[in-house]
Amino acid sequence: MNFIYLCPNYKAKKSMKSYFHCRFVISATYLRKIIFVSMATFWGIVCVAQTQAAVVPGRLIVKFKPAAYEQVVQITPTIRTQGVTAAKTLSVGLVGVDKLNVQHKAASMYRVFPYAGKHEAMQQKFGLHLWYAIILDEGFDPYDVAKKYIADNDIEWAEPMPVVQHVHNTVVSPSANPVAPTAAFPNDPYYSLQWHYNNTGQTGGTSGMDIRLPQAWEITKGNPRVIVGVVDSGVDIGHDDLKDNLWVNEAERDGTPDVDDDNNGYIDDIHGFNFTSGSGYDPNQQPLYGPAPIVASKHGTHVAGTIAAATNNATGVSGIAGGDGVNQGARLMVCQIMTDDATVAGYILAAIAYAANNGAVILQNSWTIGAQPDEAILTAIKYFITVSGNAIDENNKLTPLPDTPMNGGIVIFGAGNDNTSSKSYPASHDEVLAVAATNHYGRRSWYSNYGDWVDISAPGGDTQEMLIGGIGGIASTYPNNTYVYEQGTSMACPHVSGVAALVLSRYGSGTYTPAMLRERLLATTTPLPGTEPEIGGMGAGLVNAYKALMPVITVGELKAQSKTYDGTTAATLTFDLCI
Repeated sequence: MNFIYLCPNYKAKKSMKSYFHCRFVISATYLRKIIFVSMATFWGIVCVAQTQAAVVPGRLIVKFKPAAYEQVVQITPTIRTQGVTAAKTLSVGLVGVDKLNVQHKAASMYRVFPYAGKHEAMQQKFGLHLWYAIILDEGFDPYDVAKKYIADNDIEWAEPMPVVQHVHNTVVSPSANPVAPTAAFPNDPYYSLQWHYNNTGQTGGTSGMDIRLPQAWEITKGNPRVIVGVVDSGVDIGHDDLKDNLWVNEAERDGTPDVDDDNNGYIDDIHGFNFTSGSGYDPNQQPLYGPAPIVASKHGTHVAGTIAAATNNATGVSGIAGGDGVNQGARLMVCQIMTDDATVAGYILAAIAYAANNGAVILQNSWTIGAQPDEAILTAIKYFITVSGNAIDENNKLTPLPDTPMNGGIVIFGAGNDNTSSKSYPASHDEVLAVAATNHYGRRSWYSNYGDWVDISAPGGDTQEMLIGGIGGIASTYPNNTYVYEQGTSMACPHVSGVAALVLSRYGSGTYTPAMLRERLLATTTPLPGTEPEIGGMGAGLVNAYKALMPVITVGELKAQSKTYDGTTAATLTFDLCI
């Protein structure tokens, strides 16, 4: 048995890390025209001068210290599950906080990590119940107000609430009709347009600059026990190419309308939940959330199709982990935090916690809050990484769920479309996997962010190619059984989420960890061509689905499989050094 040692080829976010792997050596109605989307379509939360994120006027997020929280509960017991609205000024029974509430005309507050029914014990174990949003007079600067609240002895943290906003698309007509694929598998008519899966140079790009998907499909095509939480705008749950791979909450599907049948805190959440304001979601009526129907939106529908559009169903496009036409692929859990036609305060925190609590182990995120980090969002990310795939046992300890494909969760973010090396959050947090975008030449897409904080690259398409009549964008699903090309790190990110779903479909178990998955993805990339300085800021290389599914042994997997003798962990390796 031979092993091969691969040299590290990227910079870690804070320091150089030596990643290596040991590899066993082994020999609907079809759309009549595809629309080209000519603008970058990475969704985001607006930045102001790259220093402060735009925020919701009159909205502050605070975290109470545990002792202070218990004092508040003594006065208002219902605060554990419900929001509080005052007749005049909000009073919580904490002298300093109440003084600030009067000063800033606070009227109400509610939990930003909502009461979660049967999952509430898990949320309290990790302190999510301590986080609240306070509604203030809109005339005050939220950043200044946050400084005052965080200075109070009863408040552990305070920060403004970010604003969710998307970039509008410009749509132009194509210059040529698509050509149906000739391969026996898959039989989806627009598969040939998806150069990002199998680049033969069919779009004028460089052959081989793809994610090696046909070879990967010979190993696995996805598994329904792998659930991907799509935190984005709404997904078209009636789309012929998506509906068979949606996550299904069977208790709600088979239960009584307008009732929280599974006691998870949400009513009628059959395929996920719409957390946007105006959807029916009322944070002041906890735990009575919903019903909040999912609204079919362009961006979320496109992202979802890349991950797990039904493959080999003779319809539209193929998804990376979309099954084989007989067996279903990975499941898409819709966590809607945005809409296409409005700028709203996104209930991002609730959405991430919901995904963690309800079985998702991969969290797909094509959005950003710009150049400034957010502690509440980072708390949500850490919660997802830690608790996904787990339940709490009688001893208040985490125990893997019986059929989970991973003990914990992985969080994946697009790096952003500002053509800069400046950090973008939450993507640049060490805890997440940041994805840059490449074009069909395998080079950095002109818009993609880059830097030593980026972890990996994936195809994101290139608008400039599309404008001159090429088809260098990413083809995927769109509302109303249509399909379009789009470009952006928004499109690159779901490629990595899809490949992660394939890896868990092949290797997932209750002992498989997010660290092992992350290491496998980063250790099996394809090197990027070119000598531009930005190439060094594209992470480990181009995600490679086939290599990620090979019978490799990463460092983390080796440690998990090694045996201990007399207190000493031993393992024997034979490998060739890459010098």
